[in-house]
Amino acid sequence: MGGLFALAAGAPGQEAARWFGDFGNAFEDYCLELLEAMYPGNEALPSRLTPRPSGRVGGQLIEFADATVLDVEDFIIFEMKAKWLNDDPEFLLHPDRFLRHLRAKYVQAEEGNAAIQQLVRAIELIASGNWRPQFVQGLPTIAPVLVCYDVWLTAPGFNWFFADEFKTLLAPEEVLPDGTYRKSGLRVLPLVILTVEDLENLERTTEHISLAAVLRRYSNATPDRMASFKHYAAAKESNLRLYASRSVATAAEKALSDLQQRLFPGR
Repeated sequence: MGGLFALAAGAPGQEAARWFGDFGNAFEDYCLELLEAMYPGNEALPSRLTPRPSGRVGGQLIEFADATVLDVEDFIIFEMKAKWLNDDPEFLLHPDRFLRHLRAKYVQAEEGNAAIQQLVRAIELIASGNWRPQFVQGLPTIAPVLVCYDVWLTAPGFNWFFADEFKTLLAPEEVLPDGTYRKSGLRVLPLVILTVEDLENLERTTEHISLAAVLRRYSNATPDRMASFKHYAAAKESNLRLYASRSVATAAEKALSDLQQRLFPGR
């Protein structure tokens, strides 16, 4: 990422913003490729993955989410963000400024494109009937997932903070004993934050256990989100076996092969 920041530092504002926007789009495409590897479709059995579902609300065509995965009893809604938190040391002296920075990045933005407000909007559209996914049976449990690039979000406290902000914005009618929320007849898990590395590690894990089951186990183990998914998965108590990503391995082999051809052409 150093190269991107170096280029942006010497570029006009609009051009730098375009580069970061292009990187964000590429990040979203990469996350979708990982999900497609986890949920391949075929002619006999359509994929349970829907990339960028969209529909009309009030006569306007809108994108409901970056992706969704439909399980038998669970409906996973994804938002993917390649953003970075500012590590300005001045924040240590002004924690209120840092909290405003966190909220502007991921909770609620004037442009309406902060991940948490987008996830809440998607849930509200389902609750109101303006978005009608084809559920397998009845109303499923909804799992809101933010996939992020910034590993800082795995540090202690961040998952709890954003889960609490999600709860505030969602405004559920009831918090159930297991920590899930009741919202207009829907059952909603607390916010789940996955880094792109987590998603890579889960690619082959879903050959043995469904992603919905993994998210449920994580939510049951830490409903307050005091532990990040990365820390939960690394704990022996999670009993979660992770496997090397096939997509990452294939991409690495291709990069090494291309490098070999450039350095030693004809071999």
